[in-house]
Amino acid sequence: MRSGVFFFNTASKEFARYNALPDETATNIYAIKKDSEKNIWMTSDYSIYELGSGENKLLKYDLPVGLMSASFEMLNIYPLKNGNWLSASKTEAVIFNPEKIRSVQKRNETVIITGFKIFDKEINVDSLLHNNKTIRLKSDQNFTVIEFATNSYAGIAKNIYYKLSGIDKDWVTANDKGAASYTNLSPGDYTFNIKAGENANSPLTTLHFVITPPFFATWWFKVLVILFTAIIIYFFIRRRIKNIRYKAELKHKVSETEMLALRSQMNPHFIFNCLSAIDNLVQTNQPDKATTYLSRFAKLIRSVLESTKHNVVPFYKDLEALQLYIELEQFRFGNKFHYTVHADEELLMGDYKVPPLLVQPFVENAIHHGLMNKLRGEKNLAINVSIQAETIQYIIKDNGVGRMKALEIQKQNKPEHNSYGIEISSQRIQLYNQNGKQNNIAIVDLICDDKPAGTEVTIKIKIDNS
Repeated sequence: MRSGVFFFNTASKEFARYNALPDETATNIYAIKKDSEKNIWMTSDYSIYELGSGENKLLKYDLPVGLMSASFEMLNIYPLKNGNWLSASKTEAVIFNPEKIRSVQKRNETVIITGFKIFDKEINVDSLLHNNKTIRLKSDQNFTVIEFATNSYAGIAKNIYYKLSGIDKDWVTANDKGAASYTNLSPGDYTFNIKAGENANSPLTTLHFVITPPFFATWWFKVLVILFTAIIIYFFIRRRIKNIRYKAELKHKVSETEMLALRSQMNPHFIFNCLSAIDNLVQTNQPDKATTYLSRFAKLIRSVLESTKHNVVPFYKDLEALQLYIELEQFRFGNKFHYTVHADEELLMGDYKVPPLLVQPFVENAIHHGLMNKLRGEKNLAINVSIQAETIQYIIKDNGVGRMKALEIQKQNKPEHNSYGIEISSQRIQLYNQNGKQNNIAIVDLICDDKPAGTEVTIKIKIDNS
């Protein structure tokens, strides 16, 4: 036996089956009634159908899930005074308004959010949804299920589309369960939009929720970490600078002590030579020369003693002491050599300072070993001082016998004698300059016609800018 909806033709007295049913579930029709607009309404096992006036099309309205049963037989439809219709089976009663149900279902249908779950745990958000407020979740509450239904007659979630900002690029078609689930959501702001139908003008239902990041991912925590790191770096750098300054000061004090020790070694060496010269004049019965020499020596000693109180002295004072020393040596050797001393005007007039008696041993070496060992010809000593870049440059030039010949003569006359003046002054220069360079002192043997023609010593001392 064929089931479904059949039409009876009063003219031909024949039945014809209606074949435009939305699905095959409408196999049993229990009640039929026409509304005021001549639309025909029919009840079936699971749905109510409407056959529009003049239309060859049925509209289906699903019954609520709880009413679906195999024995749902609504055998009659009864109109009520308020315009609603009543239909009932043995166990259920359904009331609907035929004038409103169609417009609500197909034109103004909206979607209602009915539940919000975190890890399958129901969260009461009704008040927040009612006031359109934002739901705030913790960082570990990132597995969510949003439940929804329509405000239609049946309330079944069909023909519904939803989208979650930042997650869904396009609208997602809802399933029959009436729920949208999202797992492992990252911290951030989310907006869940849902609508009934594909119409762009369909009303949207919106849900806002925020998943807050863990404290270590928040901006204020990152700022605190940056500030804390900056403070640690600041104190580390400050302590490092303090240690460097302390080491520099300590190194400077050590250098000063070493220079003082070297200077204290040089001064007795120089004084001993001067006293030896005076003694030689006395022994050779030259009292007048001894008196003159002693007077000049006393002046030089006074200058030397005053210089020993300081690590550096004005350039012009040191140059005066050097000239006084050369005069003493010239007087001692009976004016057997000539000398010239020239210095830049800027050095003489400016506030330049140098370590005291730093070049004296080199001048002494030029006189004693270079010039005094020369037997023939003029004996000349020239000293030139100038500013070169960041240094004060001394050039001490003699036309003596040269270093090789002087060394031979020294080995013959004083084989056991060791001169420490040059070595001590070299160490003082290195300590004072503190540049680690080896070109602070340069010694050149002068050659003329393949024969030794003297020695030229170049000494560079850094300019003291303090």
